[in-house]
Amino acid sequence: MRKAFSFQAILAFVTIRLYLFALSYIPVPTSLETSDTFTAYLSRLIILGTMILGLLSGLMLSAAHGDSFRPETSCKRYLQIFVILIQVQYLK
Repeated sequence: MRKAFSFQAILAFVTIRLYLFALSYIPVPTSLETSDTFTAYLSRLIILGTMILGLLSGLMLSAAHGDSFRPETSCKRYLQIFVILIQVQYLK
């Protein structure tokens, strides 16, 4: 039990240390170069989060773009749009 706990503690410490080491390679904006360590790491996390959000939105955009070229999906969408337009026309 004691050996397993120490292995988990060492593994957690090494993982966090590698994460902080990799995070230190993200460049800090020039206006924050003279700030304290907490502000520098916070700005790096903001940059990392922005990059991840951009990557995810780009992947979702390409996935949605790929779906529009599938014949069965695009036909279903056109049919749904057509039905909605007919309903709107009859509701007037």
